[in-house]
Amino acid sequence: MSSDDEVPASRFRRAQIASRAGLRAGTHHLVHGLKRMVQGERDEQASREARDEEIARIIFEALSQLRGMALKAAQLLCMELEILPEPMRRKLGRSFYQVPPLSPAMSRSLVMSELGSMPELLFSHFEAEAFAAASLGQVHRATGRGGEPLAIKLQYPGVATSLSSDMRMIRGLVKVLPLDHLVRPQVLNRTLRDIEDRLQEEIDYELEAENSRWFGQAFADWERLKIPRVYDQFTTSVVLCTERIEGRHIDEWLEKTRPSQELRDHFGQIITDFFYHCIYRLHRVHADPNPGNFIFMEDGRLGIIDFGCVQSFEPSFVRDMRASTQGYIDNDLDAALAAYERLGLLPVERTESALRARRERFQKAREYVSKIFGAEKFDFSTNAGLVTESQKEFGDSLGIVENVPRGLSYYNRAFSGMMRMLEQMGARVCLRPPPLEQSK
Repeated sequence: MSSDDEVPASRFRRAQIASRAGLRAGTHHLVHGLKRMVQGERDEQASREARDEEIARIIFEALSQLRGMALKAAQLLCMELEILPEPMRRKLGRSFYQVPPLSPAMSRSLVMSELGSMPELLFSHFEAEAFAAASLGQVHRATGRGGEPLAIKLQYPGVATSLSSDMRMIRGLVKVLPLDHLVRPQVLNRTLRDIEDRLQEEIDYELEAENSRWFGQAFADWERLKIPRVYDQFTTSVVLCTERIEGRHIDEWLEKTRPSQELRDHFGQIITDFFYHCIYRLHRVHADPNPGNFIFMEDGRLGIIDFGCVQSFEPSFVRDMRASTQGYIDNDLDAALAAYERLGLLPVERTESALRARRERFQKAREYVSKIFGAEKFDFSTNAGLVTESQKEFGDSLGIVENVPRGLSYYNRAFSGMMRMLEQMGARVCLRPPPLEQSK
């Protein structure tokens, strides 16, 4: 893994990089429009895909230079279904694993300034080369004095102070993206505001340590899960030391091990049960469902890391979300739509004609949801694309939502992240929501 000695820290330098990328992306967008005028509609789809690929490459290069909040915000935007074109989501998805790390010298300097000693004096072994680099920080292998395997996460310098300015840069870059056919401006603006609030939490590693301990205790009796222990003596607001979990991320796991269908089903059900237990029993969810946070271990356990941002839910929100799904499964659209009214997703309707029109509008969405969540085992391997189709149908049925309930975006993000992994794995799992008083 190559390193880059300097993360651009000054606002001027960071704005310069973003502005240059925005200009190049805007120019490419303009050229595409001119070509379309000449070529007409005959090659529109292929031309649009080529345009999106090139713009994604330009923006990815800039974000890889900027790292920090700008890259993290783009990753979160990438996880919002239908907000970015598929080529852009695919390109930005690479950044979960492919961000160049800091140099070894800078890494050692960060440990010294935060923990008071050089890493060689604190640990029996410390790898100055990072083995994983992400948007806000990078992770180093280390070994404790007692032989315990450790993961040391270091936050990039200047990340905390660049939040507001980096979000302004992201909003500027988003303006040049060809999103008019995918998302309404008010939805995009609301999403960006939500992302900024969430990032404010993620830059505090002491808060992440607290969250990790909380979830570790909540799942202490789950033999199928591994949540790493936190080492407080080596943790500060910008350095986090945890137990190191060995295993593979989903892409490598699928490619290198070629798991059997039985093993795909095994891990798929763990992922599903984890999400359901968080929602229906704990009312608190791991709100960063990027695939890099799930580790497939050789002994059959699933490791879950990075609790930098979690979201808690009111009991009424959980009850209504479950009631909507159960209503679809039971072919009781009135129950499902009444739950949406309580959530504020739909206005209250009382006339029979309005209720009848609403039932008709949601009928196809009900068929999708019932097939996915009502089955004893839903087979993602033979239903590729069905989840995306159902989400699009639901969005079309719901229309513009003016009053988004608190926590819904976090719920949707965690849920969508789970479903994308299950689809990628081709797993066969039971997706029926458990009763509120029970969970696996």
